[in-house]
Amino acid sequence: MKIAAISIADYSEGTEGMPHDVERLYFRFILKMFSREGGIPDDDADNARIFGYRDVRTYKSLKAKLLAWQNALYVEDGLLKNERVENDLSAYREKKRLAADHGRIGGRSRRDRAEIDPRSSADVETIPHTTDRENNYLDKASPSPSPSLKENNPLTPFADPYDRCSLEDGEIVLRNGLRAYWLDRFGGDEIRLDLALKQAAGYVQENSRKPLEAQVGAQLGRIAGEKHDRDQRYAAAAKKPDQPIPSSFKIKPRPLPRDEVAEEAAMRVRAKAIVDAACAGVRQ
Repeated sequence: MKIAAISIADYSEGTEGMPHDVERLYFRFILKMFSREGGIPDDDADNARIFGYRDVRTYKSLKAKLLAWQNALYVEDGLLKNERVENDLSAYREKKRLAADHGRIGGRSRRDRAEIDPRSSADVETIPHTTDRENNYLDKASPSPSPSLKENNPLTPFADPYDRCSLEDGEIVLRNGLRAYWLDRFGGDEIRLDLALKQAAGYVQENSRKPLEAQVGAQLGRIAGEKHDRDQRYAAAAKKPDQPIPSSFKIKPRPLPRDEVAEEAAMRVRAKAIVDAACAGVRQ
C-alpha cells in the first residue's frame, strides 16, 4: 500500500502525553504496517535492526511501553498490530476486490456477464439479429437521452443555450433575452454593445469544446468590466473638488543675470539723461 490516509486529529489525540522516543517508534510501526498491508512479525532482534536501534534492549523497552499504551499495539498470531490500521487495511482490501471484480466483469460480453454477475439476464433487453458484441455495446449506452431543460420547462427563455447565441457571417447574434441582459450591463448603449460584439467576434472559436455563449460571455464580461472601471474613475474625478494651488507652486519672477542687470541700469541712465535734456530745452 503506497498511499494511506492518516487522521491527524485521531493521531494527535491518541499520542497525547506519549514520550517522544516512544511516539517515534509508534509512528514507524504504523507506516511499516501500511507498507506491508498487515502486521509486523514480533521479532525483537529483526525489528531493532529495521528501526535502527543498535541495542535490542532499547527497542524492547520502547515496545513494552507501546503494548501498555491504550490502543497502540497488540500481539496476535505472532504479529504486532494496530486496531485502526487493521480496520483501514480491511476497507482497502474490500475496495480493491470490488474494483477487480468490476473490471473483470466490465470487459466481457453480455452473455458472459450474465454468468458472472448475479443479476438476471432477463433484466437486460436483447435486440434480435444482433451479435453479442453489438448487444454489449448497446448495453453500455444510455437507454434514452436525458430530457432537456426545454422539455422540463417549455416556458423558460433560457431553455436551450444554443438558441441564445450564434455566430453568423463572422458576427455574434444574441437572442432570447441574452441581448437585453448584456445591454443592461452596457448601460443601455446599443452602439457600445454592438462594438463590443464585433470585438468579441475576433476571439471566439466556433469549433471549441467551450460553448459559444460561454466564450462570448467571457469577452463581453471583460469589456463591460473595463467600461465599469473607467466610469467609476471618471465619476470619482468629477466629484473631487478643485484643490487650491500651493504657494510653493506659484510662479515667481526669474532673477536677471548680471549682464542684463547692468544693461538695464545703463538704459535707465540714458533715459534719464534724455529726459533731463528735454526738460532743459523746454525751460529755455
